[in-house]
Amino acid sequence: MFMINILHTLLLFTCFAVGGHPVHISMTSINYNAQNKGFDITMKLYVDDFETIVNQKYGVALQLGTPTEHPQATNTAIKYMSEHFSLRIDNKKYSVSDFKFMGKQLADHSVWFNFFCQTNTPINQIALSNSLMSDMFTDQTNLVIVTYSGQEKGYSLNLQDTTIIIDAKAPFKTN
Repeated sequence: MFMINILHTLLLFTCFAVGGHPVHISMTSINYNAQNKGFDITMKLYVDDFETIVNQKYGVALQLGTPTEHPQATNTAIKYMSEHFSLRIDNKKYSVSDFKFMGKQLADHSVWFNFFCQTNTPINQIALSNSLMSDMFTDQTNLVIVTYSGQEKGYSLNLQDTTIIIDAKAPFKTN
């Protein structure tokens, strides 16, 4: 949690210090929930960038959080995220469309999407791929914070480096 707070503070400071958000960044938090045997996943994206890319790709103006929000806004957002984010737990691959959608919130020019990914088996390896927004912004950075087995580690992914593999038996030794 400490790392999440530091990254969030750094992200806010960077954005407001330089005016707007000339950097393109997302933040994803993946927390193993032992009680529910699965991962709580939160993705934070800048609303204007996200709406622009979805509109260009699918021709849908999401208008998130407004009275004119598109009736298929959530489904279209999940469709985009499913093409650019996946988890592999051991040999089972999950896309965002496989996750249980828990809701979304808008705050500070950002949209937070919340999901849950059920995993009923013992976990040996966690792999994730995150290329969110990289198809529009070549300077896109996708921060990922993984909490598993009492440990927390942050990763920075970009257009050239979109995947990480974590040995769950010895957490946070990446391959």
